[in-house]
Amino acid sequence: MALEFIDPELIPYMASFLFTFAVVYGLLIITGVFTDAQGKKNTNVITVIALVFAIFSILYEPYVTILYTVMPIATVILIILFFIYLVNEMRKKTKGAPLPVLGVLTLLLIVLSVTWSDIEAYLPADFASEDTLWVIGIVVVLIMFWLAWSRQSSEPRRTSNPNEPD
Repeated sequence: MALEFIDPELIPYMASFLFTFAVVYGLLIITGVFTDAQGKKNTNVITVIALVFAIFSILYEPYVTILYTVMPIATVILIILFFIYLVNEMRKKTKGAPLPVLGVLTLLLIVLSVTWSDIEAYLPADFASEDTLWVIGIVVVLIMFWLAWSRQSSEPRRTSNPNEPD
């Protein structure tokens, strides 16, 4: 197991909570259901809805059992789909979408690390090690830094003149 400091009995509940929260939050961000007339997404409402779904998901035992069984494969598939969406949005240079989707990818990476021992069985022998998980994590961190840097450089810089009033 990748995270030995967590109680093994809590792992299915934590993974189900994070997985459900990430998927619901990501889908609500991508679809833009809660968008106002100016096109601004209401992230507070989206977060509350995702939290409610995640809390209800851990309260229903059959859901936790079934989800934890299919979670390794579903996590890999969703990471690929959200990554494709993120790359597409970065290519378009639109505002607002990539950072929340990057957060969703981070949560899915945490779920991936929790269920890594189950995923290793599906990987070829060359990739079935924790080094692969580290490489995936480093790539996501590099994308975070690049995204933060590109956002900073794309915004116009405001130079302050001490003689001008604010």
